[in-house]
Amino acid sequence: MNIRDNKEEIKVQATQIKPIRPTEIEFQSLDDLKKFVQYATSTEKTYTDILERVRKEQKAHIRTPRRK
Repeated sequence: MNIRDNKEEIKVQATQIKPIRPTEIEFQSLDDLKKFVQYATSTEKTYTDILERVRKEQKAHIRTPRRK
């Protein structure tokens, strides 16, 4: 793969990317389909003790400065 800058062309080793394949889901009823769509499109956070702990630890995490 080549990346072209305004002044020069840079050759870059391209990593092969796996394609995203479609997923097929079968529902037992129309109600299950509606529940899935509601869950998949909702912006509501999932609240469990473990996820709350992870969120709290991520919020409190301080990155160490990079060494030079």
